[in-house]
Amino acid sequence: MRITVLANRDLHSNIALNLLLPTLSQHSFTIFLSDAVGAPSEGYQAPQGLQEMRFFEQELFKNTIEELIELQPQSGRRYLSFKELSELAEQPIRTCKNINKEQELEAFRRSAPDVALSIRFGSILREPAIEVPTLGVINLHSGLLPDYRGILTTLHSLVNQETEVGCTLHYIDSPSIDTGAIIDQRLIAVDKSKSLLWHVLQLYPSGCSMMNNAIEDLAAGKNLASTAQGPSSKPYFSLPTSEDFERLSQAGFRVWNPEDISQLYQLFLSKQ
Repeated sequence: MRITVLANRDLHSNIALNLLLPTLSQHSFTIFLSDAVGAPSEGYQAPQGLQEMRFFEQELFKNTIEELIELQPQSGRRYLSFKELSELAEQPIRTCKNINKEQELEAFRRSAPDVALSIRFGSILREPAIEVPTLGVINLHSGLLPDYRGILTTLHSLVNQETEVGCTLHYIDSPSIDTGAIIDQRLIAVDKSKSLLWHVLQLYPSGCSMMNNAIEDLAAGKNLASTAQGPSSKPYFSLPTSEDFERLSQAGFRVWNPEDISQLYQLFLSKQ
């Protein structure tokens, strides 16, 4: 089977690709990477909490962790850098700013995917892109649909005092965001002693397990059972504001804790 992965050049996408790698390696796969998730509206000022999340997700990962990964021998190492992942793909990783523009859309078509996997991808797919993979586009959303659609929905789950957070595997079948039929969901218990960053990181092992299962079923010629989403009483969550992070603090959560740095070290820089 031919698989094209649409992801983002950040911490969580790298984790996801590494978790998917044992399954991807059984197929022919290509990777397209965007450089950012969530386009800010004019005049939007990123609050301090979001800047801290972006530091861990992008700056620390790109400027420090990836370089440290490649200084160590691959043997026995748990995760690979994007550069190392690129060497295992059918062709080098392609940076994709807008998959709907003709040049990048044509590159997507040339990858000839049976299925496309979307993980934190920075472009909203329009109909021509959605129609490219013969078996559809499957997205891993880091929130429980239909109630938690949008950006950084784990924050809003914690603010709303949910006892569980989770992720959803669903189809992208229209340009409407986070509305496609649900294939599967996974939940984890909220831990009041842990940070927002920790809760987001916990979503990817179970989320990628769902995605691995979906790939295996499709490769075996099975149809994926899915259920149309029902209505939601909650709004679509756009980029968070300072008030959102203030409510997160009032709910008893920090954006990150010092032990999160140790967790990242264990993930990327310690041997298996």
